[in-house]
Amino acid sequence: MEKKVILEFIEKTKRGIESEEQKKSWNHVLALISTAADVLYGSNIYYYDDELENALNRAASNLIQTGNYRGNADVVLFYDGFGLNNRGLIQIYLKALCKVKHVLYVTLKKQKDHLPDVLEILNENRAAVYFLDGRSYTDDIERLHQIVWENRPDHFFFYATPQDVVGSVVLNAYEGKMKRYQVNLTDHAFWLGAKPIDYCIEFRDYGACVSNEYRNIPKEKVVKIPYYPIVKEIPFQGYPFSVQEGQKVVFSGGSIYKTNGGGGTYYRIVEHLLSNYPEVIFWYAGEAGAGGDRSHLEKLIEKYPNRVYWTKERTDLFQVMRHCYFYLSTYPLNGGLMTQYAARAAKVPLSLRLDDNPVGILQNENDLNVYFRDTESLLKEMDRILSDPEYTKEKGLAVSNALISADEFEGRIERLVNGGAGKDADINFEHIDTEKFTKIQTVHYTEEILFKYFPQKFIVGGYRKMRRKLTNMK
Repeated sequence: MEKKVILEFIEKTKRGIESEEQKKSWNHVLALISTAADVLYGSNIYYYDDELENALNRAASNLIQTGNYRGNADVVLFYDGFGLNNRGLIQIYLKALCKVKHVLYVTLKKQKDHLPDVLEILNENRAAVYFLDGRSYTDDIERLHQIVWENRPDHFFFYATPQDVVGSVVLNAYEGKMKRYQVNLTDHAFWLGAKPIDYCIEFRDYGACVSNEYRNIPKEKVVKIPYYPIVKEIPFQGYPFSVQEGQKVVFSGGSIYKTNGGGGTYYRIVEHLLSNYPEVIFWYAGEAGAGGDRSHLEKLIEKYPNRVYWTKERTDLFQVMRHCYFYLSTYPLNGGLMTQYAARAAKVPLSLRLDDNPVGILQNENDLNVYFRDTESLLKEMDRILSDPEYTKEKGLAVSNALISADEFEGRIERLVNGGAGKDADINFEHIDTEKFTKIQTVHYTEEILFKYFPQKFIVGGYRKMRRKLTNMK
């Protein structure tokens, strides 16, 4: 989908927002805002939309009255709009916050039975747990507002999907009433909630620069706290294939769309690996998902029988890393948390960089020689790793020391909520060129967006018909 077509869709959606506002149809207003944000996240044509942010603020003014609210400095509300047990940063943030404050945890009721580890952390620390029913946006906003009003938190951590309107509205309503923190997990794409926050917590310089330059968040509101991979000791569930003595398992994984684009570079790297090292078994774990072209991987499976395997994601990911020889990151979109798991397991993570922007997943990354700007350099390092086991072991140990420790992370969170924001880490606010990433993101989500929002039109008429329809929308 061309940028022009996406922009036309967004403008039509905004006209709908204005119309529904006049009717005070707030659920419709919020649904349209969320839809626009979903498309902007998927296409990533830009990072911030002032009109959508202002519409959220108007909704807050109409839906919530905060009066003479005064918060309790010892109470933190953590709003989890994802509701995922293991992915992302939820467990490390809850562990850190529970050590210094009384935590109120709020998430979606439909996720209640899918959060065993999260609820275990909360129960062990006597945190309060609340669930939103999800029947309507306004119902959830009213319930979240009620939780805030009854418990009086002085801190609100916002950790949510890019299109989350419930938490964003409540953040707007409590401007000047509490300290509001955005935990920026999705630092590479558009999201709502850039305006009604006091601090934006970034995990790397890249996100900090994007938030400052493209989301209009002042530098004094940007805080950098790198994350670490939380490891639960799940036993290794075994290889999904037989491994003979002398064979080396090279692991890679993530959503397959991350390997699409880039002129097929990722698969040429894998081809080099397989054609030059007959002892290598290549294992890819991840979902195809919408927009994920699996044909390249399927061709490798056919060309190299019993040497290329594709499986679903593994719950024993850390153990998988420990049982591989090295980890190959996806390209043109790299895997951040996967790289950290590899480092934690003392396995070398090799990554080809899309551009010259800093990656920021590992500390002192320029000294590690694991990120490469060209394929030739990566292949040269790969050759050395496969031919020199002692070098590989030493390098793996060096990489394992490039992660922030749990104690350091928790110390920074404690200082942040106790008034020491921004004093722990310097941020390099150099200009970030996002053009390459934006182009890849837009191309990947073209068909997915069309299919999601106009399924019948997409199936019947195809791309050209949809372009004509959107172009004629006035």
